[in-house]
Parts: sequence; C-alpha cells; structure tokens
Amino acid sequence: PLPVGSQPEVMIQRRVTGESAQIQTQKMDYKANIRIIDGAVMTQGGSTLELRYCSGGGAFNGTSCPGGQTVVNPVSSTTFYKYRNGKTVSSTDIDINKLRNSPALSSFTSGVVVYASDRRNAGANPLSSANNNVVRLINGSTLPVKGLTVATENPIYVKGNYNTVSKQPAGVIGDSFNVLSNNWADANSASGIGSRTASDTTINTAVIAGNTNTSVGTYNGGFENLPRFLENWSGRTATYSGSVIVLYNSKIATGNWIYGGNYYTAPVRNWGFDTALSGSSYSIPGFPDVYNIAKSSYEAA
Repeated sequence: PLPVGSQPEVMIQRRVTGESAQIQTQKMDYKANIRIIDGAVMTQGGSTLELRYCSGGGAFNGTSCPGGQTVVNPVSSTTFYKYRNGKTVSSTDIDINKLRNSPALSSFTSGVVVYASDRRNAGANPLSSANNNVVRLINGSTLPVKGLTVATENPIYVKGNYNTVSKQPAGVIGDSFNVLSNNWADANSASGIGSRTASDTTINTAVIAGNTNTSVGTYNGGFENLPRFLENWSGRTATYSGSVIVLYNSKIATGNWIYGGNYYTAPVRNWGFDTALSGSSYSIPGFPDVYNIAKSSYEAA
C-alpha cells in the first residue's frame, strides 16, 4: 500500500531523491532491472547498462563490431503522429525480440522489469499533456523467459502481436494504453484513415493504465475503447487476453475520445480474462499484487 495522501499514479512516476521506504516499495522505477531514463540505459543502481551486442556473436567494443557484423540495439527513437492528441510524439522504441537476445539479460533469472521515463520533450511540467514523449514496444511476439513487465510514466504503445509465442507472464503499465496493429506504419501516421488500415492483432498481457473521465456531454469511449486505437479497424479483429486495471486519470495522454473521421474505427473485439492470472504460481515480474483473505474454517481453541 501507498502512504496516506499518495495517489496511485505515483507508482509510475520517476524516482525522486529522499522518498520514503514505503514509496520505494511501490514505485516501478525502484523495481526495474533495466532503467531507460531520457534515452540513457542504466541498472537499478544508476550504472550504465550495455544492451547492445553484435549480430554474429562477436565482441562489441562499445562502438562497433567485428567486420561483417552489425551492432544490435534494442532501444531506438523515432516519431509518429497521433490524431487523438493532434500532435507528433517522440517515441522510445523497445524492440523486445532484440532485448530478449541481449547478453545483458543473462543474469536476470526471475523475469525482466523495465522502467522508462522520457522528459526530453516535455515542456515546463513533465507530467502534463505538454509531454510529447511515449514508449512503444515492438516485435514482442516472444518475451524473455519468466516474463516481462514494462512500466512508464509516459503513454505506452504496443505495436503488433505481443506475447503470442510460448506465452510468458506479462505486464504493461503506463499513463495510457495504446494499441497499434501488425499493419501499422509510422510513415502513414499523419495520413487519412484510408492509409491506416489495421490487420488482425493479438495481445496477451495484464495492463495498468490511466484513462480520461466521462462527464455530462463528454464520453470517454468506455472500457471498450480504453485500449486507444489509431487505425481503421473495421472488419479486423483485436484479440486481447489479460486483465485491465484503471487506477488513475491520464496526466499526459488527455486528448478527448473521438470516433470516426481520421481518428479510428473500432475493431471486432475478441477479448477475455486470462485465466492463468488466477493461478497462485503465475507471477508477473514486478507487477503489483492484490491478495484476498477469506475465512474457510474455524478451529476450537
């Protein structure tokens, strides 16, 4: 539990010097094996962590690989346009397939927790809608063995099939939860909806995310649109298995829900609870746990 007076969104915010032990036990930043802070990759203790490696298994010297081999970097940066917020966002892309093959992960025996925070394009208040930074997970069909959790104070995007091969315990946590299909192309992101036709996509992960409010005269899209879409999904299927928890309002991705036009059209929703989450031995790395204690019997003293 968080201290009295703390709000749930503190769990995704970047660490601050001098925080209480109680806050530290709940913030995802303190649970991470890998921290990606303003583009810099580091360990929990703040030392530089080298995720890059050579394509052919050669020794990476920090800048290059042996002849004929290329440098493989799981973390990159790009931009794309987001119609709902009417802005171009800067994305920290985490290539899950490259990440799981990084030699740096060999010491993580209980799954991997990644925390990312990018405030380089944030304006005066990094936790406001002026922050144009997002985190995106790509090539995530296969996750690291024993699972993966990615948490960020920024909006989080999942592009393409996620955790569909040899399914592992998985969690994503962010300011908002956004889904891009296997057919998504950044080059078409600012084009009309006709250039952004989705394809069938499957995602298996538990989600903690923020949402916007529904108020009189302003509908936020409801639970069916809590995963935010940016494509023409008409006739296409979005398959989702997991559990979705909304603990706070979005601070950064606060654009109003708008349907149709150049924004998006809805998918065929093939959604359901992942029953594996009910198993006591199914543990998502670093993910918050909720326990329920029920009376089952009485015993005479």
